[in-house]
Amino acid sequence: MPDPGRHDAHDAEDDDEARFLATYDPTSYEQTAVTVDIVVLSVGDDGPAVLLVERGGHPFRGSWALPGGFLDPGDATLDAAARRELLEETGVDIGAEAWSAHFAQLGAYGDVGRDPRQRTVSVVFAGVVAGAPTPTAGSDAARAEVIPVRDLALDPASAGHVRLAFDHARIVRDAYERLGPELQHG
Repeated sequence: MPDPGRHDAHDAEDDDEARFLATYDPTSYEQTAVTVDIVVLSVGDDGPAVLLVERGGHPFRGSWALPGGFLDPGDATLDAAARRELLEETGVDIGAEAWSAHFAQLGAYGDVGRDPRQRTVSVVFAGVVAGAPTPTAGSDAARAEVIPVRDLALDPASAGHVRLAFDHARIVRDAYERLGPELQHG
C-alpha cells in the first residue's frame, strides 16, 4: 500500500512536465501546415473516374485538384476534417457510417515544395463509391466534376490532357493502384 506522506517521484516528473509546457514556445520551430485531401473514385459509363475540383484561388487557380484543405482548429479528427472539406468543396456528403466503412487513410504526403505557400503535410483519404457522385462546387472551388481517370495526366507517359495541381497526380495514381481491384468489383 502506498504511503500517503511519501513524495512520489512520479509527482516530481509531473511538476517538471507542467513547468516545461508552461514555457514551451512552438514558434521556435519551423511551422508546417496540415491539410487533408480526399480521393473519391467511382466507375461510370466512361470507366473509372475521380472527383475533382477546379481551384478558384491561388495557387494553381484554374487547375484541377483533389477536394481538400487545411485542418481547422474545430476539427476533432482528421476524418472530420476530410468529411467537412469534401462537403464544403463538392457538396458530397459521405455519412460517418459509410465513411468509416469505405474510406481509409491512403497515406501522408509531405515532400518539400509540394505546396508553394509553405511546408505542408497532407493526410489523404481514399475510397470507392458506388456510382458517380453528383458534385456541386462550393467554398473555394470554381467547379466540381467527376473526371475519367483516362483523361488525367498521371505520369509523363500518360495520354491524359488534364493536369492536376500540387502533387495530386501522384496521389491519384497511388489511390488508383491501391483501390483498382475495388473499382472492378464495385
